[in-house]
Amino acid sequence: MGSLKNSDEPVPASAHAAAPPPPVSAGSAPPPQPPAAPPAGYAPPQAIIRPPRDYLHAWLYALFLGFLGGDRFYLGKIGTGILKLVTLGGLGLWWAIDLVLTILGAQTDDQRRPLADYERWRKISWIITGIAVGIAVLLAVTRPMMGWGMHWSGFGTMLGWR
Repeated sequence: MGSLKNSDEPVPASAHAAAPPPPVSAGSAPPPQPPAAPPAGYAPPQAIIRPPRDYLHAWLYALFLGFLGGDRFYLGKIGTGILKLVTLGGLGLWWAIDLVLTILGAQTDDQRRPLADYERWRKISWIITGIAVGIAVLLAVTRPMMGWGMHWSGFGTMLGWR
């Protein structure tokens, strides 16, 4: 038992040194080398960065196809686009909220970037949205007064056809 050392005795530093690598024989592969430096002027490939989505398109989709999620699909928000499609724009509430967010300039694309050209189209989008909402409210209010019920013969009744 003379070959066992006491654990309390200090171990010489040479005992902790790594063993030298084995010699390379003629039939074995050489050890792996670090990768060579890239040639001058080489840039590694980067992710494709697309420009931010356009405000005009997002606003038009929100206004006319928002109840089907068209604006969400355009902005790259596919999951919420499908939900909006299935719920018909949250029965109109989600459609209205997204339209307001869009015309206020608070809507972003799927990478949370603001929409391009908001300042350019802001005034015209406010005017046209106001006119469209005004016409919708006017029709909703006057339709019952005119006797245009929610039945299939509404147009014929309006013209006096029976």
